[in-house]
Amino acid sequence: MSVWFLLTAAVLLQQPQVELQTLEGAPQIGSLSQLTADGAVITTGEGGATVSAEDLLEIRFPGRKPILPSRDSIHVTLTDGSHFACKSFALASQRAQPTIEGLEPFSFSSRSLATIRLAPAEGAIAELWSDMQKRDFETDALIIRKGDILDYLTGVIGDIDDKTVKFLIDNDELELPREKVFGLIFYHRTPRKTRSACGISLTDGGLLLARSVELMESKLNARLSVGGSLELPLSKITSLDFSNGKVVYLANMEPRDVQYVPYFDITWTYRRNSNLDGGPIRLDGKTYSKGLSIHSRTTLKYRLRGDYRRFRAVMGIDQIVEGRGNVKVVISADDNVLLETTVKGTDKPQPLDLDVSGARDLTILVDFGEDLDIADHLDLADARVTK
Repeated sequence: MSVWFLLTAAVLLQQPQVELQTLEGAPQIGSLSQLTADGAVITTGEGGATVSAEDLLEIRFPGRKPILPSRDSIHVTLTDGSHFACKSFALASQRAQPTIEGLEPFSFSSRSLATIRLAPAEGAIAELWSDMQKRDFETDALIIRKGDILDYLTGVIGDIDDKTVKFLIDNDELELPREKVFGLIFYHRTPRKTRSACGISLTDGGLLLARSVELMESKLNARLSVGGSLELPLSKITSLDFSNGKVVYLANMEPRDVQYVPYFDITWTYRRNSNLDGGPIRLDGKTYSKGLSIHSRTTLKYRLRGDYRRFRAVMGIDQIVEGRGNVKVVISADDNVLLETTVKGTDKPQPLDLDVSGARDLTILVDFGEDLDIADHLDLADARVTK
């Protein structure tokens, strides 16, 4: 056995095993050996595979179970959607300085802060805190717990250290003991626009959004959307999500037009992420969490604006109707018919992969089939458009 083989094997053993998901759908499993702005490279026993940044959707680290943060952790949310638990937090000279367990210290502008929860939130208090965050405050808000309720003061949040919170009310600065403060909500007249290419999910349930990420041996160097850079040990990461803007599920889109033709005076409205009876979408024994359920005769039209390349889904009659159902399906991009077929309850689910490049609109018609049947429960599981 050569020295070269032993050294190569040792390097591969040190590389993290990942499951890499692409736009094409089939996951690839191997050792992550490279990750840059251009894409990713994984190594398997059969060689290497390169995935471009355009085709990369997600990198998962299998087998990593989230570890819940301690009850006394400080919870922070940012204006870009990032959120995390930290063991300490400071705010000074308009710079936020959180300390997350297992990560290097980092800082960012206080303009990126959305909320800080300094005390535990459980049961009814958690619901009250959630409601408080949805209020339209016209300035910063300092939240105080009084027994089983939350109250607030409005003003301007100042510096925060491990003992005190400074808060300005009508030009008078208060210095409050931190243990007396439940949480803080930051007012933003115009939310900052941030761009993220990757969502980094942490083992404690946190999420950090990054403009770019790069693999540096056993660490990930991330340029955060809110500014600054951070090195994260790969052991702290459960997944890297690159799907932002590349994939949009039709269940998350509002159709620009919906038309129904009643079935014997009954109008079956289409459903998102469930079958037409309100249960899970199921095709051939497999359950899908996302998708559309459509009864005959329904027409759905979605605005694509020429932004997407492919329409993908798994099509079939939901198994809840036990082999019944018969519909005609016509899918068009603008005036071009991409698919025209009959779907029966006895058919196996059919994967769809249709070219919608440059299309302004996507139209899905689920028409009456050869046999009028109340069981025309068509599913388009995982219906999505991709760039």
